[in-house]
Amino acid sequence: MTSFGQEEKPRLTEDLRTQVDLLGRALGDAIKEHYGETTYELVESLRSWAQRTDAGEELFRQVAKLSLPEIENIIRSYTSYFHLANKAEQLEIARINRKREFEATVENPRSESIAQGVESMRQAGWSDAELTDFLKELRIEPTLTAHPTEARRETLLNIQQRIAGHLKKMAAQTQTPAEAKRIEEALRSEVALMLLSDQIRTERKTVDDEVDFGLYFLATTIWDAVPKIQRDLQRALSERSEGDNFDQATELPALFRYSSWIGGDRDGNPNVTVDTTRNTFEKQRRVALKKYIKSLRLLRQELSVSEVHVTLCDALFESLAEDKKSVKLSKADTRLVERDYAHEPFRRKLTYMLAKLNMAIDQGAAPTHFARGAAASTAAPEERYRAEQFQDELKLIGKALHQAGLSHLANGRLTDLLAQVATFGFRLASLDFRQHSRVHEAAVSELLAIAGVASDYMGMPEEARLELLNQELQNPRPLRPRGHVELSEQTRDLLEVFEVARQALEEDPGAVRAWVISMTHELSDLLEVLLLAKESGLWVHRPGERGYAPIEIVPLLETIEDLAHVDTFMAKLFENPAYAAQLDGRERFQEVMVGYSDSSKDGGYWMANWSQHKAQRALGEVSAKYNVQLCMFHGRGGTVGRGGGHSTRAIVGIPPQSYSGRIRFTEQGEVISFRYSLEPIAHRHLEQLVHAMAQAAQGARDYRAGDAKNTARDQAMEAVAARSMRVYRELIDDPEFWPWYQRVTPIEHISRLPIASRPSSRSGPAGPTFDSLRAIPWNFAWTQTRYNTPGWYGMGTGLEEAVEANEINLEDLRDWYKNWSYFQGIIDNAQLEMARARLAVSRQYCENLAEDMAFHERLEKEFELTRKWLLKITETDELLSKNNTIRQLIAVRNPYTDVLNALQIELMTRWQKADCADLGHALLLSLNGVAAAMQNTG
Repeated sequence: MTSFGQEEKPRLTEDLRTQVDLLGRALGDAIKEHYGETTYELVESLRSWAQRTDAGEELFRQVAKLSLPEIENIIRSYTSYFHLANKAEQLEIARINRKREFEATVENPRSESIAQGVESMRQAGWSDAELTDFLKELRIEPTLTAHPTEARRETLLNIQQRIAGHLKKMAAQTQTPAEAKRIEEALRSEVALMLLSDQIRTERKTVDDEVDFGLYFLATTIWDAVPKIQRDLQRALSERSEGDNFDQATELPALFRYSSWIGGDRDGNPNVTVDTTRNTFEKQRRVALKKYIKSLRLLRQELSVSEVHVTLCDALFESLAEDKKSVKLSKADTRLVERDYAHEPFRRKLTYMLAKLNMAIDQGAAPTHFARGAAASTAAPEERYRAEQFQDELKLIGKALHQAGLSHLANGRLTDLLAQVATFGFRLASLDFRQHSRVHEAAVSELLAIAGVASDYMGMPEEARLELLNQELQNPRPLRPRGHVELSEQTRDLLEVFEVARQALEEDPGAVRAWVISMTHELSDLLEVLLLAKESGLWVHRPGERGYAPIEIVPLLETIEDLAHVDTFMAKLFENPAYAAQLDGRERFQEVMVGYSDSSKDGGYWMANWSQHKAQRALGEVSAKYNVQLCMFHGRGGTVGRGGGHSTRAIVGIPPQSYSGRIRFTEQGEVISFRYSLEPIAHRHLEQLVHAMAQAAQGARDYRAGDAKNTARDQAMEAVAARSMRVYRELIDDPEFWPWYQRVTPIEHISRLPIASRPSSRSGPAGPTFDSLRAIPWNFAWTQTRYNTPGWYGMGTGLEEAVEANEINLEDLRDWYKNWSYFQGIIDNAQLEMARARLAVSRQYCENLAEDMAFHERLEKEFELTRKWLLKITETDELLSKNNTIRQLIAVRNPYTDVLNALQIELMTRWQKADCADLGHALLLSLNGVAAAMQNTG
């Protein structure tokens, strides 16, 4: 008999239980009021059946009796519960972290805080000078993407935010009885609103919607968290400084920069047009400027210092004199400057700065300005107000305050504002462009044919291509002849995107970060992008020397094969004459992106992780050999099968050879929502990243002191990887697997879920295949069915066979788990995915939807084998035994999640039998519900 209950009764912390109970009562009352007592009784009855260890099948019999309207109401009820519970858990994380902050001391800082990172470096003997050097090279760059992994509507996100606000007020217990009652009434109102709001979008998101989604977090929680991180850093450094080296937070370099793919990622997304990219630049600039305007107005209220009472530096008055000559004020502002602020120079200065910011808004972003024509603005590029000028003027105000003995005023809002300018500029986030290598290849081929240089570039061998591209990159003449030239729509569009990038860079050198090349396989893939950049004017000509593109050209290495040969590939690239010029022009800086999603889909969990680790190590070594500054760009997703899990652990586990002080990684969908929906969570995430980089820096320094390669360990890891990949490929290459996967998982319905502007596969009208299906829906479908296969499959066989063949032994595995951060991350991430899996539920998908159980038995056998080896390695009796909190939270969620799975299975069964269109909406609701329960999609 199928079992769904758990032997151990789950327990929550008292504070979390109190909040969840409160929210549960409010939701229950809303269900009774709006859906009726019968629905409420069904909700409770199904949960009770799911909790029993002896009646798994009875849950499915009960569900089979339900009508479609009853199923939809129950799904909405359970989904609302998970939205509420997820927010309560976030608040509990924030509460616990705040409690630990009160308990922390200088000698015993809070775990994974910046203070602890700095203290560990101090204990390891780092001097002030060494810490200063570490900070100068440190650059952490989260990169927001629009990958379709956030299933919630923004409406529900906003409701959750308001509920969080009410819960925080209630927890503070500072209200009068009347105020407390009003807050609880408001909370109940929001809970009912969540229940009655549409839980899935009626239409697919547009790119503009996705841009707004990213901007919301950049302009709220991220914006607020960044200056707090700078203050944390300054405080941690100054507490044990050898002198006054770290007294001013404004003198510290900005640790973070944000980048975005939203509006620039064109790979497989025809909805990202030139116009949407232009609009993205405009929106980001406008939002940033409005944030600064708001901050300056608040600062102007504060700085009422009178020159009658304080002696101020000449530089401030000289700046005011220049402003009076060059800045045209409105009548109202002129009156303020001449009358109200006659003796208040800081307020006068800020008024002029406000006028410049408003002027900058009117001018618009450069690409938008160029698109509109000269009528939009008469300002020449050199006349435009830039972030660097804004920053200099803020620093002037700070200098004047310090010199006047008013440091307490300089160290407040002004310091925070300077940190924000250093991080966000006038752009909030630098924009990346991404396109598939075959699109670049087709465009270059067309241009070479038009120029009469090569009639069949695509048919040329690689060596001939490289020779031709090197020649063309040295040739100053364009490939397109003057006058009107007919180009294909794809090539014309691609060249226009390069031109938009050029226009943006003319205004702001940081507006465009990189051009990322998906599926980079050959050196020509990179040189083709350089040629397109040159053709579009995105190029720096150097007399007598080869030119270069003023942005990063980033190869995205995604397959197991490409990762395996990264060292020889990059060595050839660095030696190529045209690319060597690119390196010289970019101060010998190179960024390389490692794709976690497609490598996992290609080779399985263990092989993908090991291939990525080896590739990073090889990249570090080859970069050092050619005197190249390396920045690793980690293309991580939300699930473990796509490189998800703990970001900080992944950073600590990077090979010391690849550490450079710089790191980039993608954040997307529900990952963005979780990490940045609450400011305390955003702050915690950022401080953990800094702490992890401090640990990685120490590991790199220790390595440079003389570590030798562990050849035996590498061979053992390689043996497990090869065996695990073999068993993984045997599964997915089985000719019967894909039809089974399509029947058992809701992949057909995932493609209809309107959660992003990008299609779920690269296939044509015939429908998706395994090869064309993107990694996100691939993981999404496994998560929905509770198999979580991409996060563990193949490990058990790989480990067992390697041990039996004496290629590895258990004692070494245990030692690595205790002492090798990278290996510990692999094991613990797999533990997490397996603990979240629920094969008793997965079996029901197979029994109800497939013709036989062969694949389920195969998966179940590998699951048990993997579980056996994980427990042996960790020397424990159950998965996640050393992480009681997560284990308890999974146990609490399971009965509710089981009901959603049972409802989804019933809907899919009915769909297979009748293919009834009326079931479509309910199926999408079920996808959304399970995603909320599992807290991720793909």
